[in-house]
Amino acid sequence: MAAEAVSEGAKWGLMFKDIIMLSFGAALATGGGFLGNYLNQKMNAKGVYRKLRRDKLEELVTATTYIMGWFDNYQYSLFLYNKPMSEKESPVNRVEMISLLYFEELHEDVSDLLDTFHTLCGWAISTYQDRLRDGNTKVNLSPQQMYDRARLTQDLFSSISKIKERSISIGRALN
Repeated sequence: MAAEAVSEGAKWGLMFKDIIMLSFGAALATGGGFLGNYLNQKMNAKGVYRKLRRDKLEELVTATTYIMGWFDNYQYSLFLYNKPMSEKESPVNRVEMISLLYFEELHEDVSDLLDTFHTLCGWAISTYQDRLRDGNTKVNLSPQQMYDRARLTQDLFSSISKIKERSISIGRALN
């Protein structure tokens, strides 16, 4: 009878041990499934965000490239047609918005670009107003105006170049 009680206790002990091992295995499998799914989604989200940043970086560089051409059109419409274009249409606004939303590391360079761009647009309006005030309908600029335009244009190109250089390093880091 004592041997039966020991073997009966051993059976329950073995069953209890099997139940614990089975429960532990099930918990590990469930936890592993959740953890694997979580890590997979996290890595997938990182990849999607990197692709979004690459796309936005391309948009930013493209808009930066169009700034000088836009300014030339702005100046021509002002001087030739006496109709200033709206600065709202400027690619500078697109550069500013993309950098604010996706590239905080470009904030300082974009601020320099904005300052230079607005200074150049202000110069164009001021020159246009001087011409109107003087009754000068010629498109020709005075030597001082040509010098000022060249200096401001050089500053604008410098700002654009800084953004493009920084964008290249950001792009390399995204690959």
